[in-house]
Amino acid sequence: ACTAINSGTVEAGTFSFVSKLKYDGSVTSVDHDNIDVNSNDDFVHVTWWDTEDLTGRVFVSGSSTNGLTIQNSTTLRIFMQNTVYDFTVPEMSLNTRYMASFVRVLGILRCYLGKTESTTGGVAATESTIFNKIGSFSNPAAGWKGHIYQVGLRVGSGATSTDIENLFNDNDGANFSDVITSPTAEWRYTESGTDSTAIDTTGNFNGTLNNFIFTPSPWIAV
Repeated sequence: ACTAINSGTVEAGTFSFVSKLKYDGSVTSVDHDNIDVNSNDDFVHVTWWDTEDLTGRVFVSGSSTNGLTIQNSTTLRIFMQNTVYDFTVPEMSLNTRYMASFVRVLGILRCYLGKTESTTGGVAATESTIFNKIGSFSNPAAGWKGHIYQVGLRVGSGATSTDIENLFNDNDGANFSDVITSPTAEWRYTESGTDSTAIDTTGNFNGTLNNFIFTPSPWIAV
């Protein structure tokens, strides 16, 4: 079972998403064409996930020098061109559903767990980055071990704290594109059975499932 939690408080409700994808913690990945974020680009990146390991697991990456990770139970990390930014967040637990968001506006980078902004606050961050994998990294030992429910990204514009709160939606979740207009990519993970493509609702960055075992299906209804 997987509970939904924000800042230590379980919140009841009906979760908005229909399925999640199970990753094995090693070689499974969803690969898509490169999405480039230039050094002067605002952006917002949102991922819903749960995990079986809170130590150094990568949930999104672009290469060995770019990615989003859980470093430990109270730290989320983004690294861009090998420049590392760590954000302190409320303590996370295993097998618990979370929403993690990274937002850059006018060169200031912020991180949220659920609707709660990191106590680290905003930090200056002007590196470029790239995204092309969900749930995998160049080091297989750091691959995602757990489930991912939905991923959304917009490059060229960030998000407000109200946007983040609306995406969190009292732990019920809201589809990325229902809150963030003109997304660059949105993978809702509504697939099932032997589907081997994760559809991007924009039609530009469909993802290919690699190294998944389909008996049983890695797509799990929620």
